[in-house]
Amino acid sequence: MNKAGLKGTGKTLGSDWIQLHWYPGVPGTSKRRITLDGKSTELKADAYQQTFEFLLKVKPFTVGSFQYDTATSDLFSTNQLAFVTMGPWLAPTLDEVKGKNDFDYDVVKSRAWMPTRKARFVAESSPA
Repeated sequence: MNKAGLKGTGKTLGSDWIQLHWYPGVPGTSKRRITLDGKSTELKADAYQQTFEFLLKVKPFTVGSFQYDTATSDLFSTNQLAFVTMGPWLAPTLDEVKGKNDFDYDVVKSRAWMPTRKARFVAESSPA
């Protein structure tokens, strides 16, 4: 990210919703945070600590806006951010600017943390 002259992504710390997007990346975790019966949590304290420690390492590479802020999407779509994690609802906005100013993006599907979601949208810009 630094070699490309870009910041990495939008802020994640300070938003439990965004932080939980990263939780399923810890080996041995479930993609669910609440059991299917809705009566208890499936979050593991040690795994959440690993998630938090990872996000602390990412923090120096983030901008001042959160992942879900329009400012973050704007920075990404103008080749000023390396990547953004977002849902498929961002695709129409990105498609509008695709090809302008050498902007391009790709989609990476991954495990979702909610049982009702099938995939998380991850886009990565391709700076010139």
